[in-house]
Amino acid sequence: MVADIWDPSGQPLGTAVLLHGGFWKAHVDRRHASHMAHALAADGWKVISVEYPRVPGQPDQTHDAVEHALSELMNHHIADAPSVLVGHSAGGQLALCATSHQEFGFTAQVALAPVTSLRRAEELHLGEGAVQSFLGGPASSRPDLDPSLCAPPTVPTIIVHGEQDQRVPISMSEQYVHSRYEISLTKIPLAGHLDLIDPQSTHWPVVQDVIRRAGTPDTRSLDNVT
Repeated sequence: MVADIWDPSGQPLGTAVLLHGGFWKAHVDRRHASHMAHALAADGWKVISVEYPRVPGQPDQTHDAVEHALSELMNHHIADAPSVLVGHSAGGQLALCATSHQEFGFTAQVALAPVTSLRRAEELHLGEGAVQSFLGGPASSRPDLDPSLCAPPTVPTIIVHGEQDQRVPISMSEQYVHSRYEISLTKIPLAGHLDLIDPQSTHWPVVQDVIRRAGTPDTRSLDNVT
């Protein structure tokens, strides 16, 4: 397992484990989320930004590595303090799938503009055909890796999505939560795709607050917010 770790500043809030986005492409690594990691550490989180393999046509290698890393972290490296799994974009897809397959023990997870439907992402040609490149075939060939077709996550889940997201449309998250009433959706007006991981964005305080509240013992108090 490869990961970067940031120690918290001030009063510790718990541990935030990050899964970066980048449409599963090899040239986008964990540095993509480094500014976000610094900001969360400054807010009081111990931050662990996990790297994962991205080889076209080998999605099982990616998913197996993520699930192994999350198990290793929760079993050996994360204390009993609140722990939140945070995935952005493709990292959100990985997080949603992982927590639908296994019970890792996170307090909650926050999916930021996640790819919730591989089928829909394929239809929209998101990431210039990223889904077919990642899977090595059509989305229909791997329903087990499609969050919209998987079992509900085993951990309380909050989705955050910008209403002006041009890379992963908010309609995907709206459709995902429609029949999953145990999952809340926070919509951020005017926010785009990368605003959610940019501490310099005017929308960052919303993300910051959702992650902080997700680390509280009772995430059921997180009603859907617009």
